[in-house]
Amino acid sequence: MTVIGKDSSLAPKAPARAVAAIATSVGAVATRTLPPSATQPAVTTVTQSGNWLPLLNLVTASGLLLVVLGNLRGLAGESWSEAIFWAGLIVIIAPTTLRLTAASPTRGERIGLILWMGGLLYLVKVLHSPFAFTFSDEFIHAFNTRAILESGTLFTRNLLLHVSSFYPGLSMTTAAVADLGNLPIFYAGLTVIGAARLILYLGFFLFTEQASGSARVAGLATVLYMCHSNFLFWSAQFSYESLSFPLAVAILFITARRQQQASDQSIALMALAMLGIVAVAITHHVTSYFLTILFLLWWVIIRFRLNLLIVFVLNVIVNPRVEEWLQPQITPVHEGETTTSTLAQNPMYAQRWLFILFLFALTVVLAWLVFAASATTNYLSQVLTKALLSMIQMIGGEQTGRQLFVSNTGVVAPLWERVVGLGSVVLCLLGLPWGLWQIWRKDRYNPLALLLVLAALGYFVMLGFRLTPAGWETGNRASGYMFVGLSFVLAQGLIGFWMPQRARWWGSILIACYVCILFIGGVLSGWPRNGRLALPYLVEAQGEVIRPAGLMAAEWMYETLGPDNPVAVDEANGRYTMYYGRQKSLVGRYPNTKELLLEPDMPNWQYNAIKREELQYIFMDRRHISWDNMAGYFFDRTTNGALPPKDLVEPQVYTKFDHQWGVTRIWDSGNIVIYDINRLLKAILDAQPSDLNDSQ
Repeated sequence: MTVIGKDSSLAPKAPARAVAAIATSVGAVATRTLPPSATQPAVTTVTQSGNWLPLLNLVTASGLLLVVLGNLRGLAGESWSEAIFWAGLIVIIAPTTLRLTAASPTRGERIGLILWMGGLLYLVKVLHSPFAFTFSDEFIHAFNTRAILESGTLFTRNLLLHVSSFYPGLSMTTAAVADLGNLPIFYAGLTVIGAARLILYLGFFLFTEQASGSARVAGLATVLYMCHSNFLFWSAQFSYESLSFPLAVAILFITARRQQQASDQSIALMALAMLGIVAVAITHHVTSYFLTILFLLWWVIIRFRLNLLIVFVLNVIVNPRVEEWLQPQITPVHEGETTTSTLAQNPMYAQRWLFILFLFALTVVLAWLVFAASATTNYLSQVLTKALLSMIQMIGGEQTGRQLFVSNTGVVAPLWERVVGLGSVVLCLLGLPWGLWQIWRKDRYNPLALLLVLAALGYFVMLGFRLTPAGWETGNRASGYMFVGLSFVLAQGLIGFWMPQRARWWGSILIACYVCILFIGGVLSGWPRNGRLALPYLVEAQGEVIRPAGLMAAEWMYETLGPDNPVAVDEANGRYTMYYGRQKSLVGRYPNTKELLLEPDMPNWQYNAIKREELQYIFMDRRHISWDNMAGYFFDRTTNGALPPKDLVEPQVYTKFDHQWGVTRIWDSGNIVIYDINRLLKAILDAQPSDLNDSQ
């Protein structure tokens, strides 16, 4: 029996008063009157009401308690636990959305509400795995972090995701926090990602406020961004994208803000933006490419007056009799807001600034790619090529589309999940025209608004990749980036259409319902059903805390066999053996490893594979769930102490290494067996593989 070490403790939660104090401070610093646009219409001021932040913080915190209760009931196997979980999320989201859609809250209150709500949603992920890293990519980056702490060098080879070691931004930051605070890697990782989430919420609010000129639109846009499919779990894990994307959003805000500053202030903002670009470039490849392309498109729109060209074309097409409908509208706003974006001014000044940033970002990205991370080209080209080919083949009828709402093990999602998941996409599509209409009326001359519109349209294009077997991961990852534009467009449409003078309290309720459906649909589409509630990671028995068998086997390998032994292993246990066991883990995605472990016979190519990789150990788990790198880390729910036969691999597969010459069992826990194949390896090196097929 093994008890929990210090790495498996739950990081302490931030007290409510601390978060409220941060929100108040940020609001005080950030509150200012946006510079008036040269063409800005008069502003109508709405009288403020009282600050509801303390009350709403208390109400939404009760939603987190419901999530905790749902997790606890789920561990007990009660069927209604998931309903409590969803109710908790709605309690967190709905009251905040209701308040943000109102015209009366101050800018500081809106920022406070967003930071508090975002913090609670991050705790939902933390409470899902409160003792240790259990998401697939977390093991990869925890390994990189430990390598930096132990060796003091970068770029330690990572067999599970080789390219991750070439982007050490997250690992360096976490290692620094762990070293300075004398913290375990788990605590340090939670701290770094938690800080990154706060940067994301605040940066997104400030960026969309610059784009729209309205704190009200920005608040709703930030909440809508939290509805994308990867937000609640995947984007909150300890992974390099979870740090790089918040930094990219902060850079976008700095870029937008710089256009309104005096020359002495703009120099400091430019230096800060360039520093952020370097940080993103060494943290995550895709985010750095996204940021560079965004700068390029933004510059092209301003340089070639694309927004003015579109306005001209539409004015020619639109019937002149309805031209009065298309004029910029005057809407009641809070004091300090504008009704049109301030970014429509000084286009030539913005053009020079954006071109410099684009060239700098392109130079940094290419330099890092060539001199530090050249393997990224091959890694990404394979993924993108497969995605494009899969899309082309599906369009041409050469292959069938990917079956939606069906897990890797063949479990079909309930009807209500399929309805809500697809319904959320339909609601996004229905909201798009309203948002485009409002942007046309208010921000038709704003280049940044056009850029975000293009991103919104790109979101629906990327959805097509999610229908293909090889392209779903590409489409899923890209949706988080494209949703930046879609959330802005939807917020413009919702606020513009449901104004107080048209629909008062019931309009806000409809918007809150809309947001809740989008959020739930995003979670349903982005995370498997068997992984939404906390799963049993630790079991207490007679005063001892027992950890999963795969974890204990990995630690036994390190203590008994030492580190750096080549071992063939499944996806989930491969992360255990890499991080806790410190072995050279050749997992399922590694060429031929899955076939080596799951084929019932031993053809010659498998002997050649053992020889090529110089394998010394075989880690065999007879459970199918061990090949799921999102759910294979937890205790199984058994019937009378045994797993159902459908959950186990066939006996002839599980026992095939028992019949091989020179193979011995050195660990056996029932479901997991570790084989020592050193004698077999030596025989393969000394003889022809064909001589071993029928050896005794």
